[in-house]
Amino acid sequence: KPFDLAAIYKELLVPYEPYLIYLKVLWHLYFSELEQENEETDGITDLTQFQKHGVWRAKTILEKYGGVLVSDGVGLGKTYTAGEIMFHYRERRQRVLLVCPASLRDTAWREFLNDWQLDVESLSYEELANDKQLGGNSQHLKNSLEDYALVVIDEAHNYRNPNTPTRANVLRTIMQGKRRDLLLLTATPVNNSLWDLYHLLNYFIRSDAALSDKGVIRIRKRFQEAMREDPSNIHPDLLYPIIDATTVKRTRKFIKKYYSSDKIYAPNGELVSIKFPKPIASTI
Repeated sequence: KPFDLAAIYKELLVPYEPYLIYLKVLWHLYFSELEQENEETDGITDLTQFQKHGVWRAKTILEKYGGVLVSDGVGLGKTYTAGEIMFHYRERRQRVLLVCPASLRDTAWREFLNDWQLDVESLSYEELANDKQLGGNSQHLKNSLEDYALVVIDEAHNYRNPNTPTRANVLRTIMQGKRRDLLLLTATPVNNSLWDLYHLLNYFIRSDAALSDKGVIRIRKRFQEAMREDPSNIHPDLLYPIIDATTVKRTRKFIKKYYSSDKIYAPNGELVSIKFPKPIASTI
């Protein structure tokens, strides 16, 4: 068939604005998630829009890798994000184990689970480590380890040291064998060095080549290269593909900029715009 070769080349050479090209790249990277973000949430109804987006993203990562690190900044509602995810597991009649500091188990988490009628078993770090199924002396787990489909670790940075027998070894034991998903919650995944982040991801990223489809042939090598860089000027190509594939991380500044119209229920039940008070430190 006759065709206009000149017209084909003319179309290829049409100039495009850089911003339009940028949007096109984003579309190809994330288009598969857009339809998922249109799903209605039927669990915890008080979620903000940015929390709903965090849930959708976390669930996508969970399905692909069997784990996710939710690392939103302080005060952005990681508890609500985790609660929504736990609700969906319980809705499918799957057991959920929540592990957190004893102080949070008996205060914030107990109140939250009660308010939203979430039937979730919760243990402190110490109780989990001392359970008979994990080599301890007491029976704290109500069910067999095999029965838990999701394990949630709050303040997960406490598990960043890979050599601690009562935390790292226990969590690695839980994650062995039959697949179970892992939800890690922490606003501060990096405390001492970038290796903190690497060790946290290692609890559910089983293979060093697991992110090869993201262009990361060896995860450990990327972290080694990043550790040789100036911490304040690490090239984004080194770790961004890893963080993007495994982590939900938003800051207050990001939420204020891109979710400025988001609303939340005030204590009196009124729907109001989100405002972040400016922290003012007091010297005592």
